[in-house]
Amino acid sequence: MLLDCHLHTRNYSSCSTLDPSEACTLAARRGLHGLVFTEHHRLWDVRDLAILQRGHPGLILHRGMEISVAEGYDLVVISPGVTREFPPGTPFAKVEKALAGVRGESFVFLAHPFRYTERCDAAINMLLEYADAVEHASINILRAGCERMGDHFRSLRAALYENASRRHGLPGIYNSDSHFPQAVGAVASEIDVCEISRDPGEFVAQLKAASFREHQNTALLSALFG
Repeated sequence: MLLDCHLHTRNYSSCSTLDPSEACTLAARRGLHGLVFTEHHRLWDVRDLAILQRGHPGLILHRGMEISVAEGYDLVVISPGVTREFPPGTPFAKVEKALAGVRGESFVFLAHPFRYTERCDAAINMLLEYADAVEHASINILRAGCERMGDHFRSLRAALYENASRRHGLPGIYNSDSHFPQAVGAVASEIDVCEISRDPGEFVAQLKAASFREHQNTALLSALFG
Protein backbone atom coordinates (compact mmCIF):
# COMPACT_ATOMS: atom_id res chain seq x y z
CA MET A 1 0.00 0.00 0.00
CA LEU A 2 1.21 3.52 -0.80
CA LEU A 3 0.85 6.14 1.91
CA ASP A 4 1.72 9.82 2.25
CA CYS A 5 1.93 10.97 5.87
CA HIS A 6 2.85 14.62 5.25
CA LEU A 7 0.94 17.13 3.15
CA HIS A 8 -0.70 20.52 3.59
CA THR A 9 -3.89 22.04 2.18
CA ARG A 10 -5.07 25.59 1.69
CA ASN A 11 -7.99 24.96 4.07
CA TYR A 12 -5.71 25.03 7.11
CA SER A 13 -2.16 25.96 5.97
CA SER A 14 -1.71 29.45 4.55
CA CYS A 15 1.49 28.37 2.75
CA SER A 16 -0.40 25.81 0.63
CA THR A 17 -2.35 26.23 -2.61
CA LEU A 18 -3.60 22.64 -2.53
CA ASP A 19 -7.35 22.05 -2.48
CA PRO A 20 -8.11 19.03 -0.24
CA SER A 21 -10.54 17.38 -2.63
CA GLU A 22 -8.13 17.87 -5.52
CA ALA A 23 -5.37 16.35 -3.38
CA CYS A 24 -7.49 13.24 -2.84
CA THR A 25 -8.39 12.95 -6.52
CA LEU A 26 -4.76 13.31 -7.59
CA ALA A 27 -3.51 10.91 -4.92
CA ALA A 28 -5.93 8.19 -6.02
CA ARG A 29 -5.15 8.78 -9.69
CA ARG A 30 -1.43 8.51 -8.94
CA GLY A 31 -1.76 5.19 -7.13
CA LEU A 32 -1.85 6.18 -3.47
CA HIS A 33 -4.05 4.38 -0.96
CA GLY A 34 -3.90 6.74 2.02
CA LEU A 35 -3.18 10.35 3.01
CA VAL A 36 -2.51 12.05 6.32
CA PHE A 37 -3.27 15.77 6.31
CA THR A 38 -0.62 17.35 8.54
CA GLU A 39 -1.39 21.05 8.66
CA HIS A 40 0.91 23.49 10.39
CA HIS A 41 0.05 23.75 14.10
CA ARG A 42 -3.55 22.64 13.83
CA LEU A 43 -5.70 19.60 13.27
CA TRP A 44 -8.40 19.00 10.73
CA ASP A 45 -11.85 19.11 12.23
CA VAL A 46 -13.08 15.51 12.40
CA ARG A 47 -16.40 16.47 10.81
CA ASP A 48 -14.68 18.16 7.86
CA LEU A 49 -12.42 15.15 7.41
CA ALA A 50 -15.44 12.82 7.48
CA ILE A 51 -17.16 14.87 4.77
CA LEU A 52 -14.02 14.75 2.63
CA GLN A 53 -13.70 11.00 3.26
CA ARG A 54 -17.25 10.38 2.06
CA GLY A 55 -16.38 12.12 -1.20
CA HIS A 56 -13.33 9.89 -1.72
CA PRO A 57 -14.28 6.44 -0.41
CA GLY A 58 -11.42 4.66 -2.18
CA LEU A 59 -8.78 6.59 -0.26
CA ILE A 60 -8.06 6.31 3.48
CA LEU A 61 -7.78 9.73 5.14
CA HIS A 62 -6.28 10.57 8.52
CA ARG A 63 -5.20 13.72 10.27
CA GLY A 64 -2.01 14.80 12.03
CA MET A 65 -0.15 18.02 12.74
CA GLU A 66 3.25 19.50 11.92
CA ILE A 67 4.69 21.39 14.88
CA SER A 68 7.61 23.81 14.49
CA VAL A 69 9.28 23.64 17.89
CA ALA A 70 11.35 26.37 19.48
CA GLU A 71 14.52 24.36 18.89
CA GLY A 72 14.22 25.09 15.16
CA TYR A 73 12.92 21.80 13.76
CA ASP A 74 9.59 20.24 12.81
CA LEU A 75 7.80 17.27 14.34
CA VAL A 76 4.85 15.58 12.68
CA VAL A 77 2.47 14.05 15.22
CA ILE A 78 -0.21 11.53 14.24
CA SER A 79 -2.34 10.57 17.22
CA PRO A 80 -6.02 10.11 18.04
CA GLY A 81 -5.19 11.25 21.57
CA VAL A 82 -3.99 14.70 20.54
CA THR A 83 -6.81 17.22 20.33
CA ARG A 84 -5.06 20.48 21.24
CA GLU A 85 -3.07 22.73 18.94
CA PHE A 86 0.45 24.10 19.40
CA PRO A 87 1.53 27.59 18.34
CA PRO A 88 4.71 28.01 16.30
CA GLY A 89 7.83 28.02 18.44
CA THR A 90 6.42 25.85 21.22
CA PRO A 91 9.36 24.46 23.24
CA PHE A 92 9.80 20.75 22.69
CA ALA A 93 9.53 20.17 26.45
CA LYS A 94 5.94 21.46 26.34
CA VAL A 95 5.06 19.24 23.40
CA GLU A 96 6.60 16.25 25.17
CA LYS A 97 4.64 17.01 28.34
CA ALA A 98 1.37 17.43 26.43
CA LEU A 99 1.87 14.10 24.68
CA ALA A 100 3.05 12.20 27.75
CA GLY A 101 -0.30 10.57 28.43
CA VAL A 102 -0.87 9.53 24.82
CA ARG A 103 2.68 8.83 23.63
CA GLY A 104 1.96 5.12 23.27
CA GLU A 105 -0.87 5.83 20.84
CA SER A 106 1.07 8.42 18.87
CA PHE A 107 3.36 8.17 15.87
CA VAL A 108 5.90 10.99 15.71
CA PHE A 109 8.49 11.64 13.03
CA LEU A 110 11.10 14.34 12.56
CA ALA A 111 10.45 16.10 9.25
CA HIS A 112 13.26 17.28 6.94
CA PRO A 113 15.79 17.99 9.77
CA PHE A 114 18.71 18.61 7.37
CA ARG A 115 16.84 20.88 5.00
CA TYR A 116 18.83 23.92 6.17
CA THR A 117 21.81 22.38 7.94
CA GLU A 118 24.45 19.72 7.47
CA ARG A 119 25.09 19.44 11.21
CA CYS A 120 23.47 16.87 13.48
CA ASP A 121 23.29 19.19 16.49
CA ALA A 122 22.10 18.57 20.04
CA ALA A 123 18.52 19.57 19.23
CA ILE A 124 18.26 17.13 16.32
CA ASN A 125 19.66 14.33 18.48
CA MET A 126 17.20 15.14 21.27
CA LEU A 127 14.25 15.02 18.87
CA LEU A 128 15.49 11.82 17.25
CA GLU A 129 15.64 10.20 20.66
CA TYR A 130 11.94 10.99 21.02
CA ALA A 131 10.74 10.21 17.50
CA ASP A 132 9.49 6.99 15.94
CA ALA A 133 10.94 7.76 12.49
CA VAL A 134 12.85 10.37 10.51
CA GLU A 135 11.77 11.69 7.15
CA HIS A 136 14.36 10.73 4.52
CA ALA A 137 12.77 12.14 1.38
CA SER A 138 10.15 14.70 0.41
CA ILE A 139 9.78 17.52 -2.07
CA ASN A 140 11.32 19.96 0.41
CA ILE A 141 14.22 17.63 1.14
CA LEU A 142 14.92 17.18 -2.57
CA ARG A 143 14.50 20.90 -3.16
CA ALA A 144 17.46 21.52 -0.85
CA GLY A 145 19.59 19.71 -3.45
CA CYS A 146 19.25 16.43 -5.32
CA GLU A 147 20.76 14.36 -8.09
CA ARG A 148 19.10 12.07 -10.59
CA MET A 149 20.31 8.48 -10.64
CA GLY A 150 18.41 6.73 -13.42
CA ASP A 151 14.74 6.84 -12.46
CA HIS A 152 15.52 7.81 -8.87
CA PHE A 153 16.08 11.24 -7.34
CA ARG A 154 18.42 11.27 -4.34
CA SER A 155 18.97 14.08 -1.88
CA LEU A 156 22.53 15.41 -1.79
CA ARG A 157 22.22 15.10 1.99
CA ALA A 158 20.88 11.54 1.93
CA ALA A 159 23.86 10.27 3.92
CA LEU A 160 22.97 12.63 6.78
CA TYR A 161 19.45 11.21 6.99
CA GLU A 162 20.66 7.63 6.71
CA ASN A 163 23.32 8.13 9.40
CA ALA A 164 20.79 9.75 11.74
CA SER A 165 18.48 6.75 11.31
CA ARG A 166 21.28 4.31 11.91
CA ARG A 167 22.58 6.05 15.04
CA HIS A 168 19.14 6.25 16.63
CA GLY A 169 17.70 2.99 15.32
CA LEU A 170 14.87 4.73 13.48
CA PRO A 171 13.21 3.86 10.18
CA GLY A 172 13.13 6.36 7.37
CA ILE A 173 9.76 7.56 6.14
CA TYR A 174 8.99 9.03 2.71
CA ASN A 175 6.38 11.70 2.01
CA SER A 176 5.50 14.37 -0.51
CA ASP A 177 5.22 17.31 1.91
CA SER A 178 2.87 18.61 -0.76
CA HIS A 179 1.84 22.25 -0.81
CA PHE A 180 0.73 22.30 -4.47
CA PRO A 181 -0.96 19.85 -6.87
CA GLN A 182 2.14 18.83 -8.85
CA ALA A 183 3.74 17.39 -5.71
CA VAL A 184 0.92 15.04 -4.72
CA GLY A 185 2.13 11.46 -5.08
CA ALA A 186 5.65 12.46 -6.12
CA VAL A 187 7.14 10.75 -3.05
CA ALA A 188 5.37 8.27 -0.78
CA SER A 189 5.99 5.32 1.52
CA GLU A 190 5.23 1.75 0.56
CA ILE A 191 4.16 -0.31 3.58
CA ASP A 192 3.44 -4.02 3.91
CA VAL A 193 -0.21 -4.07 4.94
CA CYS A 194 -3.15 -5.57 3.08
CA GLU A 195 -5.33 -2.60 4.01
CA ILE A 196 -4.69 0.73 5.70
CA SER A 197 -6.94 0.92 8.74
CA ARG A 198 -9.63 3.58 8.89
CA ASP A 199 -9.52 3.48 12.70
CA PRO A 200 -7.08 6.18 13.96
CA GLY A 201 -5.71 4.05 16.79
CA GLU A 202 -5.20 1.00 14.61
CA PHE A 203 -3.63 3.19 11.96
CA VAL A 204 -1.04 4.48 14.44
CA ALA A 205 -0.28 0.88 15.42
CA GLN A 206 0.27 0.06 11.74
CA LEU A 207 2.70 2.97 11.42
CA LYS A 208 4.62 1.92 14.52
CA ALA A 209 5.02 -1.62 13.16
CA ALA A 210 5.71 -0.65 9.55
CA SER A 211 8.82 -0.88 7.46
CA PHE A 212 8.77 2.01 5.01
CA ARG A 213 10.14 1.75 1.48
CA GLU A 214 10.48 4.73 -0.79
CA HIS A 215 8.15 5.16 -3.75
CA GLN A 216 8.87 7.86 -6.30
CA ASN A 217 6.80 9.04 -9.25
CA THR A 218 9.60 9.74 -11.72
CA ALA A 219 7.43 11.73 -14.12
CA LEU A 220 6.30 14.14 -11.40
CA LEU A 221 9.80 14.53 -9.97
CA SER A 222 11.27 15.05 -13.44
CA ALA A 223 8.81 17.88 -14.04
CA LEU A 224 9.82 19.46 -10.72
CA PHE A 225 13.57 18.88 -10.74
CA GLY A 226 14.52 18.08 -14.34
